[in-house]
Amino acid sequence: MKRLFDYCFFRIALFYKKRMPFEDYITQGHTLLVSALGLYAIALVNILLHLLGIKLTKEIIFLVLIPFCIIIFFNNRFFPNSEQLFEEKRKNYNNERCKWFKGMLVFLFLVGSVVSMITSYRIK
Repeated sequence: MKRLFDYCFFRIALFYKKRMPFEDYITQGHTLLVSALGLYAIALVNILLHLLGIKLTKEIIFLVLIPFCIIIFFNNRFFPNSEQLFEEKRKNYNNERCKWFKGMLVFLFLVGSVVSMITSYRIK
């Protein structure tokens, strides 16, 4: 799992580094990845609550989101510019095959988090 999340972080940070005018691409990569994981967690909690017969409320959403917000805060606070980590991952993934396809899989992972959150919220 660690390699999967490291790769997702690398691809997101690389996307921001190439296309965005600001220098904070590493923080954006961490934030977007942890946010996607938070949305997947909310979707999973909603499905479990639906199976137990409990309705999802704002309080439950906040109880799930607060740990992810804390993770984002501490991750960005203590590792704000870990360029060495990014460059190490760049060396590891420099000669990979099918870059476009793998990039689209990371994109689908991010979009899938939003779609799964919306879909699970629509469960009645």
